[in-house]
Amino acid sequence: MSKKIKVILSVLSLVLIIVSSFIIFKFLNKNKLEDQVILDSNPVASEENLDVKHLSFTLPVGTLVESNYKGAIANISRDVKIFEDKDDDTEVQLVFIRVDENFLVEYTIIGDLLVEMGDLVDKGSELAKVRNGELKMYGGANLVIEAFDKDNNIVSLSK
Repeated sequence: MSKKIKVILSVLSLVLIIVSSFIIFKFLNKNKLEDQVILDSNPVASEENLDVKHLSFTLPVGTLVESNYKGAIANISRDVKIFEDKDDDTEVQLVFIRVDENFLVEYTIIGDLLVEMGDLVDKGSELAKVRNGELKMYGGANLVIEAFDKDNNIVSLSK
């Protein structure tokens, strides 16, 4: 075999190894997107400390808020002023999804609800449509998500 052909085969082998490594890396890190969403939505989080107690988002008016979980609507509180004592009299809708006996997710939404108590929801089900307003306590967000365990303790949203 000529020296040129050996060099070409070596280069092709190296390219194949690099491409294969990239594909394997992407496959093994497919869940890193969730961590990036947490980092992007909560500026106090860092890659070293992903112990996040809530996710807060500022969504455009009219955006449909979708469930991230499958479960049943366990409770709804409408037009609640939850931060009135902190000079924030914004009315919010509280939607609680019972995922299982050990896990409850709360959505604090400035918006119009599209679900009722007892509804069964899947991941991707529409919960509400965002309307104008902001929660000063959460840096102007209009959607806050928190999760609770069976003892009503906040669950860290971390890896």
